[in-house]
This record gives sequence, C-alpha cells and structure tokens, in this order.
Amino acid sequence: MKFLNFVSVCLVALAVTTSPANAGEEYTLGVFPGTGSTETDLIQMMDIYLPMAQYLSKETGAKIKFVPVRIPSMAMKSMADRNGYSLFFGPPVFAAKLLEKGYQPLVVEDAPIRGAFVVNAKSNLKKISDVNSNTKIATPPPELLLTIEARNTLEKLGVSLREKNMRYSASQDALLSEIAYGTSDIAVLRDIKASKVVADNPGKYRIIGYTESLPGFTLIGSKKLPADFLEKVRAAMVKLNNDNSSQNAQETKRALHGNAVVVAKAEDFKKLAALMKKYSK
Repeated sequence: MKFLNFVSVCLVALAVTTSPANAGEEYTLGVFPGTGSTETDLIQMMDIYLPMAQYLSKETGAKIKFVPVRIPSMAMKSMADRNGYSLFFGPPVFAAKLLEKGYQPLVVEDAPIRGAFVVNAKSNLKKISDVNSNTKIATPPPELLLTIEARNTLEKLGVSLREKNMRYSASQDALLSEIAYGTSDIAVLRDIKASKVVADNPGKYRIIGYTESLPGFTLIGSKKLPADFLEKVRAAMVKLNNDNSSQNAQETKRALHGNAVVVAKAEDFKKLAALMKKYSK
C-alpha cells in the first residue's frame, strides 16, 4: 500500500511539473529535512515539501521538480561539483559550505537554530558553566550544526572538549540513552526538541543551558541560473509570509514549519562557514 501511495504521489508531482501552465525552463528543488527529522519517510517528504515546488512553479512560471534528499553527503558533493540541484532547501550548513561552490543563499527561516544542553534530572550539573573539559557530551555527528554550536558556545566559556569524552549519534533516542544510562553527562539536542522531551518526561531530564543561535533552514540557488529567476524565487518566498490566497500557499508554509522567511545575508553564512572550518575534524 505504501508503495502504491508513493507511486501515486510521484505521478501527481510529474503532472504538476510538466503541465502547460508551467511551461518554460525546468529546474530541480532538492530538500533535506535535517538529521534526526521525523520527515525522512519518502511519502511524508512528498506530502510536506512537494507544495513548495508547486508554489514556486506557479509564482515563477518555470517547471520546478521536487527531489527528496535521503543522503545529505551525496547531495552536498553533487552540488559542490556543480552538478547538483538548481535550488536546495535544508539546514544552513549547506548554504555555508556551498558559498564558494557556485550557490547563494536566497531566503532563510526566521527561526534561528539553537541547541540545548540536556542532562539527566539526577545530574550534578546545574548550569552550563558547570561543564569542564572532563564532562562527557553526546552530540550529533561532528560536522553538524548543533555540535559546531555546542563547541563554539563552550569554548567561549573557556571549555575545550576532549575528543575522548565525545559521543556521536544522528539518533535523538541514542543521545538521550547516553544520559539516561550515565555513559554521557550531557546530550545536545535542537532546543525545540529538547523542550518537548523535557515536557514529555517530567522528572527525567533537565535543560541546563543553550548554545548561541545560528541561521535557520535556508533556500539556496545555483549562481548558474538566470539572476531574474533567482530574484523571482526570493520574492515568491518572501511574499509567502502574507499569502493565504490558496491551499497551495498554506501547504507551503507547512514546509517552513510555520515560520516566516526573510532575505538571507551572505555574511551570516560566511561566519558559519568559518565556524565549520574551525571545528571540522
């Protein structure tokens, strides 16, 4: 049944992107919902993100095909080799890494990404300033934003994390298991997810502090595309903030997690790129 549903959704996507109303140039929109996201099921991704491609097709007059991304490293490599997607929506690390690889940030969710330091409720750690170089910390993989944010925040407090005390996992459940069973002292989660975990497990977990904030999910475009097309995409996404004129517009806002978008500033991603370079293994 799932396969049949997926086929039917794909046929709808094909019909939309090849209809006469969308005549003109043809582009691709790659989307990666983020490591640890619950939106990685292909059918679910089509349901949530296909409307964005449809909306942009309508607003720009171009054919824009939605392409779900399951393996972010492959997507990053293809774009770095300049053989990738025309447009790409995902975590800001893509925008930062691809600044000098032929892509530019167009718009960014007005919801900065921030990490939370979560501990077992029985932990002796009461605040983030209690952390020291011997503290064992479980984070997402080292190249991901939350880990970079955590390292940067702690370094500003004078704490340099020792690699032997780091545990890495892309699974939120695995990170929480680290502090539940005492193999790590702290787990780093996205703040909104951490708040839900604490609320859903009263008396089991606590938040002792937060990382600094970095840009939210970002839509980037290839510089090989016509400048007027990229400007149409940017304008369409900004227009979406106040556009309730159609079901398609409302469904596209779901892909943005209900957040408004603002015009992206390249300077913000240059700063992120510098942090990523500093903390890369």
